[in-house]
Amino acid sequence: MQRLALLVVVASVANACTSGSVADGGTAAVDGGAAGASSGGGGATTSEGSTSSAASSGGAASGDPSSGTTVSSSSAASSRGPECSETLACTTGTCCTGTCANLATHFAHCSACDTPCEAREFCLDTACVAATLANSCVTGSALLLLDGYRPDDGTARAMGAALVSACHPAPLALLEGGTRDPAFVSPDTGLPVKRDERLIVTVGGPFVNAVVGAYEASGVAPLFFDRAADPTLRVLRVTATGDVALQVEDAAVTMCHDYFLLEVFRDPVDGRLVVAAYGLYEDGTRAAGVYFAQTLIPLLAVQQQEWLVVEWTDPLCDGPDATDTFARVSTSD
Repeated sequence: MQRLALLVVVASVANACTSGSVADGGTAAVDGGAAGASSGGGGATTSEGSTSSAASSGGAASGDPSSGTTVSSSSAASSRGPECSETLACTTGTCCTGTCANLATHFAHCSACDTPCEAREFCLDTACVAATLANSCVTGSALLLLDGYRPDDGTARAMGAALVSACHPAPLALLEGGTRDPAFVSPDTGLPVKRDERLIVTVGGPFVNAVVGAYEASGVAPLFFDRAADPTLRVLRVTATGDVALQVEDAAVTMCHDYFLLEVFRDPVDGRLVVAAYGLYEDGTRAAGVYFAQTLIPLLAVQQQEWLVVEWTDPLCDGPDATDTFARVSTSD
């Protein structure tokens, strides 16, 4: 039986066609380039190809391992649950190293105190399992963590709905929050704060969504967008090795032809599973949502990949749909 506990991050690195407002920051995303984005604080923008100074709409939490801007995953990590001691008992859970922990889900105390899961695992029903799409269903409510950019948020909602349909029992509720709302995201780290929801769906690339930027900056995400690459290229790299997962000329990406990534990893704050997906441009992100719902979800149980990069081609150029061509370019296995 599949159950749902998953952090889905869908990200559009940039908008290929039309400008869209970023509701969280109150500024407009720059058209046409993965290296261009609006600044959430001052409203200043960077032009296409300006990789050295591109900023996330979320502020200083943006970055990647090649940019020199990092967010420490160790400083962001914390044990989920209230403090406890010999004189302060837990109202729920078990007292482990001064923290009340749910032994069924806590990545540092999985099945027993001080029994941590490996870096690429999460705790599922008292067992450490691989962070893959196949293991993405766990019971609990779900949070749609949105960046305010309409194409991103629409894709996130569609992917959340697809997971609800695939996982049984489905989440108890679907909630929504903003990527720059401190009730949902730490303004210091750019990472989600500890909450009870087991599934988070968030949309927006590292230049628009501070959460995605923080995951890439901290080295937690398996893949990252290489901001230091030649500005005429679009490059995705494997975080652990620096190997190229995708390298294409920007001129080859159009409204009818794009690339996107899907990746799975563990959130460093409280161990929830993260599924990230973003296109090089807006249409690629929308195509990622179609591929996720139409191709991956029906065969979820056999999706053992940690990450994959997919090429999308729309022969009719009428927008992403299930009749388009999807070809895997590279995968983790």
